[in-house]
Amino acid sequence: MSSTNVMADYETIVVLSFKDGEKGISELVEKFKNLISSSAKLEFFEEWGKKRLVYPIKKELDGYYVLFKFKSEPDFPAELDRIYNITAGVLRFIVVKHQEEIVKNKKRKDKTKDSISKGNPFLANNSEFKTENKENFSSQNIIEKNNTAL
Repeated sequence: MSSTNVMADYETIVVLSFKDGEKGISELVEKFKNLISSSAKLEFFEEWGKKRLVYPIKKELDGYYVLFKFKSEPDFPAELDRIYNITAGVLRFIVVKHQEEIVKNKKRKDKTKDSISKGNPFLANNSEFKTENKENFSSQNIIEKNNTAL
């Protein structure tokens, strides 16, 4: 891990196969737990257990769900994704940036957008434009303008 990258919050849910039995599942859970702990800071880990799948995956009707929340540099989730792909016994998985981080970034972008949009009639945050010119964008006005252009 390079020291120039900023750590971010991630979470992953992995669905494991029951083909190798309980022993195979516990080995995979330990493998992923050790992998995440060695390459990132494991903050939360929860085994959701056996659940019925909505549709069969690789001819299996049940899966074993496991949730990991961790903090890592941006390059580790791609490596974790690669390892999930090549590991036998993994039915499905997803690795995403933690939602709180996304919400913080969205709020920051909205503040920037609000400061830029003051006085700009083309951005939706300008309420004066929306109330004054609403009649210009009614479907009837658009149809009439198109008919007169023909």
